[in-house]
Amino acid sequence: KPFPSNGKKVYPVRIASVLSRDGGATWSKWTHEANHNDVDIEGGATEQRSDGTILLLDTFVVPSDVVDHGVGELWKSHDDLRTVEGPFKVDFYLPHIKWNASTDDVGRPYNVARLHRSLVEMPNGDLLTTMYAAFAGDTAPSAYMPTMMKARTVIVRSRDHGAHWAYLSTVAVDGGVGTEGFDEPVLVRIPKGVHAGRLLCMMRTGRELYGSHSDDQGLTWSRARPVRIPGVDIYGTDSWVRLFTDPKAPDYVPSDQMIGAIVDPDL
Repeated sequence: KPFPSNGKKVYPVRIASVLSRDGGATWSKWTHEANHNDVDIEGGATEQRSDGTILLLDTFVVPSDVVDHGVGELWKSHDDLRTVEGPFKVDFYLPHIKWNASTDDVGRPYNVARLHRSLVEMPNGDLLTTMYAAFAGDTAPSAYMPTMMKARTVIVRSRDHGAHWAYLSTVAVDGGVGTEGFDEPVLVRIPKGVHAGRLLCMMRTGRELYGSHSDDQGLTWSRARPVRIPGVDIYGTDSWVRLFTDPKAPDYVPSDQMIGAIVDPDL
C-alpha cells in the first residue's frame, strides 16, 4: 500500500523510480525521502532544460477551491536528480472541466485530471504538457466501464517556469472513438528537418493508437487518425486472443468483440 499521503492523491499501490548513471548497466532506486510517496512521474518529466533544471510533474491534478482551477505538484532538481526540491503546489486553469464526471477504469471515484508522460520546453521558454480528463459535454461512457466517461486529450501551457498552467487547446475529443476516448498521450517536438517545429501527439484510445500534429505551437491540431504500426494488427484477433482468454471457456468472448489495446505510447 502507499505511504500515508496527508490528503494528497496517490496511486493505489506504492510506486518507485529507478535511475542509472552508467548508460543502463546498473540501476538503483531513486527517492527524495524515505518512507514517503515519491513524485508519480507518469505525469511527465523534462530532460534538462536549457538552464540545466530538471522538472517533474506529478500525474494527479485535483480540484482547487477556485472554479475551473486545479492544483498539481511540481518538483525541481538543479543537480541531475542528486537532490530534489518540492513539492511545489502549482495552479492549473482548466475552463469547463468536469471533476466528478467519471470514475476510474475499475469504477472507483476519480475526482482528478491526469497529466501524462510529456513535458516539452519550447524555444521561447514556454512549457507544454499533456493532460486527459472529462470536460463539459464529454458524456460518452467507456465501452467496458459505463461509469467512466471517454476522455479528451488537452495541452496545457506554462509561461512562468511551471508555477501556473492554463488550458491551451484540445488535441482530440470524439465520443465515438475507441473504448476510452483519447487518453495516455505523449508529446514531442521535432527539432529539425522538413517539419522542424512540429508537435506530434500520440494517444491511447483503448483500441487503436491515434496520432495528431500541430504546426502552430499547439494552438490547433490536425484531426486525430489511427496510426498503423507494421506487424501489429489489433483487428487480427485470431492471432492473439489466446494470450488473454481460453476460447473453449464457457464465458469466452467471440473474437470479433475482443478489445485490442495499444496502451501508454511513448516517442
